[in-house]
Amino acid sequence: MMKQLFQNALALPRILFGVNQPISKSGYRILCFCLLATFLLLWQFTFPYIIPKLDKIWLEFLNHLYNNGLVFDLGSTLSLVLKGMFFSVLVAFFISYLGETTNFFKPIAVVFEKFRFWSLFGFSPVIRVLAVEGDLLRLYLVMFAVVPFMVTSFNKVLLGVRRDPLYDYAYTLGFSELRAVFYVVFRSRLRMALIAIGSNFAIAWLVAPSAEVASRDAGGIGAMLYDAARFVPGDNGYAGAFALQFVILGFGIFCDYLFGSLRKVLPEERAESKKI
Repeated sequence: MMKQLFQNALALPRILFGVNQPISKSGYRILCFCLLATFLLLWQFTFPYIIPKLDKIWLEFLNHLYNNGLVFDLGSTLSLVLKGMFFSVLVAFFISYLGETTNFFKPIAVVFEKFRFWSLFGFSPVIRVLAVEGDLLRLYLVMFAVVPFMVTSFNKVLLGVRRDPLYDYAYTLGFSELRAVFYVVFRSRLRMALIAIGSNFAIAWLVAPSAEVASRDAGGIGAMLYDAARFVPGDNGYAGAFALQFVILGFGIFCDYLFGSLRKVLPEERAESKKI
């Protein structure tokens, strides 16, 4: 027994730091737990004074939860992100599909890709003029931030769709144009499209709090975060802002997990299309 433990101890550095070393799921979970526990201990006892301690962050989280309407504001932010993603997906798919299948729109799709490098903040005054209502302003800000990245992702998802032999197969079966597009584009590339949507959801989730600061009357977790970071309350310092940051991070990780779980139950890209 002691010999086995000694051998395992000698092999541990090679497993942890060696290149391409296999590790079991249980071993990986233990490693993650140990790293997280170490990080939290370092946070609690060694981080600079300007960074609030975990116990104060927890107290501020409870305060936001029970006294400041955290659940309502989180729901408002989630609603904004879902609406922004819905319209962004529609616009981006329309641009990418026409850009891949129609010569006239191909340069337009390429131009939208380059808008990824256009600063949203420099364009925000124009959006303020276009959007009279606060809800529209927030929605436009999220869409202007997400659509270029979504177009870039969809351009890769739809690459080569014009020359896909499944189109000829669908037409041979007597499918209409819309039905052929549904099977060849939607069903055959659904998994890849979901990966693209999940990746760009993170962008929308990060942009939404900034959009809510631009229109604070509509509420949202971004407005809460702005107030918590601007007005330092009591002895807890910036603990309120850190608590909200943890909420944003945790909910984003949860949504990413949902996208990952959904991708696992979807078929591979071409498997469903072969059944048409």
